[in-house]
Amino acid sequence: MNAPRRLARRAPLLLLVALLVGPAPGEVGSCGQGSELLNAEQFCLDQLAYECARIDARGDYPTALYVDLEACRQAAPGICGGRTWIPECRPFPTKPEGQACIDQLSRVSNLRVPISEIPECDMCP
Repeated sequence: MNAPRRLARRAPLLLLVALLVGPAPGEVGSCGQGSELLNAEQFCLDQLAYECARIDARGDYPTALYVDLEACRQAAPGICGGRTWIPECRPFPTKPEGQACIDQLSRVSNLRVPISEIPECDMCP
């Protein structure tokens, strides 16, 4: 059998392989795009949950705002509900940036460091 006939017989198989190993719909052009934006309300809830736990770990209850850990946690939805990023915060923070802040809040070495002094938590300079 000559080469052109062999190639013609294998063409459908080669086409099928090309379609199976190619990019899926929606994946083309995603390289270089930014990370997903951080949800301001969820970040507020996460950050406040860590702050409540940090206050508890330091033994600082009662505070001027909260009687105890439970009161701090119960206040979170009222404080964070409907929270959005203000336009001056552009570009808005991304999920990896928010996670970097949470990671710092969870460190024992930062237990006594105010959130305002943790650079990773400065989401809107």
